[in-house]
Amino acid sequence: MSHRHWRDGLTALAVGIGMIWPLAPAGAQDAGAQDSSAALIEALRRQVDSLQRRLEAMEARERSRAAPRETARTAAARPAPEAPPRPAATAPGPAAPSQAASGPAPGATRAPPPVATASGAAAPAPAPPSAGTAVVQAPAGSAAQGPVPSQGAQQPPPELAATLGSMPGSLRIPGTGTSVRLYGFAVGQMLIDGGARNRSDVVTAQSIPLSPGAAARQGGEVLFSARRSRLGIETSTDTDWGPLHTVVEMDFAGAQSTASLQSQSSSNSYIPRLRHAYGELGPVLIGQTWSLFFDENYPQRLDNATPFAVSNVRQAQFRYTQKFAHGLSLAASFEQPYTDLTFSGGVRYADMDTGSAPPLTLDKAPDVLARLRWEDADFGSLALTGLVRPQMTASNDGDFVAANRYRASATGWGVQLSGMAKVFERDRVYLRFAYGQGIGRYLDSTANGQGSVSNAGLAGVAPDAVRMDEVPLVAALLGYTHFWTDTLRSNATMGWASLSYPAYARQFAAGGAALLNKDIGQGVLNLIWSPVPRVDLGLEYLGTTRTLLRGLPAGAGTEGAKGGVSHRVVLSGLFRF
Repeated sequence: MSHRHWRDGLTALAVGIGMIWPLAPAGAQDAGAQDSSAALIEALRRQVDSLQRRLEAMEARERSRAAPRETARTAAARPAPEAPPRPAATAPGPAAPSQAASGPAPGATRAPPPVATASGAAAPAPAPPSAGTAVVQAPAGSAAQGPVPSQGAQQPPPELAATLGSMPGSLRIPGTGTSVRLYGFAVGQMLIDGGARNRSDVVTAQSIPLSPGAAARQGGEVLFSARRSRLGIETSTDTDWGPLHTVVEMDFAGAQSTASLQSQSSSNSYIPRLRHAYGELGPVLIGQTWSLFFDENYPQRLDNATPFAVSNVRQAQFRYTQKFAHGLSLAASFEQPYTDLTFSGGVRYADMDTGSAPPLTLDKAPDVLARLRWEDADFGSLALTGLVRPQMTASNDGDFVAANRYRASATGWGVQLSGMAKVFERDRVYLRFAYGQGIGRYLDSTANGQGSVSNAGLAGVAPDAVRMDEVPLVAALLGYTHFWTDTLRSNATMGWASLSYPAYARQFAAGGAALLNKDIGQGVLNLIWSPVPRVDLGLEYLGTTRTLLRGLPAGAGTEGAKGGVSHRVVLSGLFRF
């Protein structure tokens, strides 16, 4: 029965009482009874008036609820213009993550908030939405990079308001002060290689096949992959010290075993890997996320590799960030050390199983980083980052024979200037420059493994003459993002790096010499269409070259190669949630 029917019934009841009372027996109508009846009728009328007011209020609320539903039905009956996708600016993303949603980038201002840009994406990201914008952020630079425009916010019904969390797209856990949201994306890719065979789903300096060589003669292949799909959980909990923010994010791009790769004959048993796992309370962050050497501001890419001259390192750390006025912030961190060394026999990392073959790399002190950053919503951002790797060590101290023992150390350092400028309303210009000695793995697609070199194992080098040297490196990146229409955009990127080595590195055997890149370069151009928010369909071309420090000796397995060239086309479909 409607509110109107109840109101009419109550009115009739009051009128009926007033009409029936005079028909009562005369004995009941003495003077006192008449006074009592008048008071009763008046009381009933007041109650009816009160009920009528309550019913009118209920009808008003019902009309206010029905109006948005009617508006939504009317809007659904006609096509509506889509909100234009925007390029990432201070994300992961995640992640992110492409922001965000890298995932969400740590230390960023979160409107109750990420894509989140793996690059190795997307990374994690887990980066972050600006205040008041309902977006999902992926880690920058990845296929998932860039905030996703909100599809229109509606006021929730009152009975659901209590369940909504403090972050966009989140729910509050009943009985707690914690809000939780699920984010991520599913991505499928087709990778087409021209020139040389490359089974990797990323193009890094070391993955480029050398030419002449077997891979160059075999020619390119076609690969399909979905293992860069991502899943993350983000929480925000109210505390006396402010919001406690946590992120746990993973994808399926872990180091694959032979069995997992061969499973593609019937399925794809991809191995999951941890991208982000950290907590953040006030200015303090503890856990695994982007290194401070990472800057989410670079053009969106479909390829999964980190662009040359860019850091996408994620590692465990302790970080403190102090924010100042006018978009200025200063951050410092102690981060996981991980010595990377190349010698005549190949490359060494701390966790490699080298058997009895020296050297072994040791980590004796944390890496120390600091970053000064300026951000402005109208102009862009600028960051200056410094890095010190206090003690990279190569050792054979574990040898049973004392005469064979040795230990050598080196100290790495580097600086990076990175920035993004907003031009022509929505376009973006990106610039990055890095220089250092021993940066190595911090530019992961550029110089991973070449943080240092050693003469260990060379003919005529006695244990007491073993040395370890940092590798000088200079790298630069220039990028541009242009919007052709509200839903169509292109990104162009050029990256370059040059490395220098001590004279003894020219004596390395083929296993080590094949890793010593002297110059590397890469150009990337893509076209990305977002027919609806949260969907990116794209086509991308990557051209990559590397030149070795010296040509390899002619012979089986080496064939006198002096470098390599890679041509790859990527077709990608990415769907965020």
